[in-house]
Amino acid sequence: MSNTKISIRHFVKTGIENNFIAGSSMGGLISHYAICEYPEIFGGAACLSTHWVGTFTLENITICPIV
Repeated sequence: MSNTKISIRHFVKTGIENNFIAGSSMGGLISHYAICEYPEIFGGAACLSTHWVGTFTLENITICPIV
């Protein structure tokens, strides 16, 4: 993701605390992947999907670590 370029024409806050990702359906799954894979880039994520693989209980749920 180091080659990602953003054209800035307006004032934009920078830093991990201002960089979020969100998606629904497949975008929700990708947002979940992105926040887990790149915690140094994204400060948070909204992951909305009806398809979460596996059975979730309090004993086996996987939560990304908070950086």
